[in-house]
Amino acid sequence: MVTPAADAVPRLGAEQVPANEAQATQQMTALQQAISQANGPDRRGQHPKAHGCVEATFSVPADLPPELRAGVFAVPGPHAALVRFSNGGAADDRSPDVRGMAIKLLGVAGPRAADGDDSHDQDFTLIDSETFFADSVATLLGFMAARVAAARAGNNDALTAFARAGTDQQATVQRVQESLHADIPSPLAIRY
Repeated sequence: MVTPAADAVPRLGAEQVPANEAQATQQMTALQQAISQANGPDRRGQHPKAHGCVEATFSVPADLPPELRAGVFAVPGPHAALVRFSNGGAADDRSPDVRGMAIKLLGVAGPRAADGDDSHDQDFTLIDSETFFADSVATLLGFMAARVAAARAGNNDALTAFARAGTDQQATVQRVQESLHADIPSPLAIRY
């Protein structure tokens, strides 16, 4: 067994930024904008099948450990919120798919992550899988490009097209397949 050097082991909670992340992020942004334009104003680019949207109260508990008290979690108390439940892409709720829950907190004060963002909202996007299938922006970009190519070719077999892009894609394909759930009794019965 080979033990990695201490400086090669990421610390828990420490971000590891790949060298090409900025370029891949720009390409992903351009691809997402193209998908949105192609879909038109009535269809979202991701998770287009909504199950419902509800008003909610998002409460930050007062007894959070100090290491978790950052950003919106720094001050205990309630926030008005909107919650949207969705499918990843399947129009038929009985089909295997990824399910999502998006939470929009309203009236959140503080600095914004993006320059020029003057909103007072904070968004959380969740899926019904313990881990996200893509391990980097570059991997996600490759998968999304394969989805677009498959759609243009008139089929929905993006996984096969993505897998053909390289042998290192097999782990990602397996994670995607493991995240597809069927026979969900209700979006409220899922752990996100």
